[in-house]
Amino acid sequence: MNIDKEINDLVEILDDALNNASEEFSMNFTERQYNDWMSDGRTLEDFDIVENDIINEALRRIVDRILNSKIYK
Repeated sequence: MNIDKEINDLVEILDDALNNASEEFSMNFTERQYNDWMSDGRTLEDFDIVENDIINEALRRIVDRILNSKIYK
């Protein structure tokens, strides 16, 4: 059994899932929030910052869950 290969395969699977989830969130978030954001006179750059902040916070919470889980310990 090649443990390193299995780890790399799982990393790729998780990376793909994360990319897909981030893309889905971005599309849904933009559909729901973009028009209101721009109509309030805010900038696209600020919208992108907020979107990235939300994604980063969600990822931080996922990492916290993993680190606090029984599986990880």
